[in-house]
Amino acid sequence: MDALSKKLEGQMMQLDERLKAMDTGRATAQSGVSTITVNAGGVGVWICATLCGMMLVGGMIGAIWMSREFNRYDVALSERKAEADRAQTYLSSIYGRMPQWMREEVEREASSKLKEKDK
Repeated sequence: MDALSKKLEGQMMQLDERLKAMDTGRATAQSGVSTITVNAGGVGVWICATLCGMMLVGGMIGAIWMSREFNRYDVALSERKAEADRAQTYLSSIYGRMPQWMREEVEREASSKLKEKDK
């Protein structure tokens, strides 16, 4: 009887250990509980990080290109304005020396507009 009670006590202790392991979430090889481990690192993370980096670089290149294009447009616009100002200054200097040309030009424009209205 003594051997039987010791054997039962050992079985009860093993059963208690298994129950404790299941309760605390610690699985041992003897308990028969399987564990699932998810490892989120590796190739997928590197692919995502690389693609994000490529998008950032592409965005920066696009921003630099747009800035350059807008600068070029502004320079062309200012050159046209400067050219128009030079032409106006040239005409003003001519009309300043020969004011009668200005009157003749204004009269010609006015008469041509009247002719267009009459048609």
